[in-house]
Amino acid sequence: MNVLIFKIKVFTNSSFEKIEWNEELKIFKIYIFESREKGKANKKIIEIISKKLNISKFNLKIISGLNLTIKLIEINFQKNINKNEIIKLLILK
Repeated sequence: MNVLIFKIKVFTNSSFEKIEWNEELKIFKIYIFESREKGKANKKIIEIISKKLNISKFNLKIISGLNLTIKLIEINFQKNINKNEIIKLLILK
């Protein structure tokens, strides 16, 4: 199993949904419609990432920052995949 960890910054209550990669800071910026209340934003983040990577939600875990805008996400893959491939998949529309 291949495990990768990414840092993300979440922008809630956005007027659009989008994922951007900041190469300099090595962080994903994720813009979502949902608010932070009752874990809605965390659920949406997991949903978006799992769909874009075509993996089960059970293969994603927020390991740090549950109640913060900056989070660490652990992604588990059955196949061998590198960070650059993940970045490309996530920022595709």
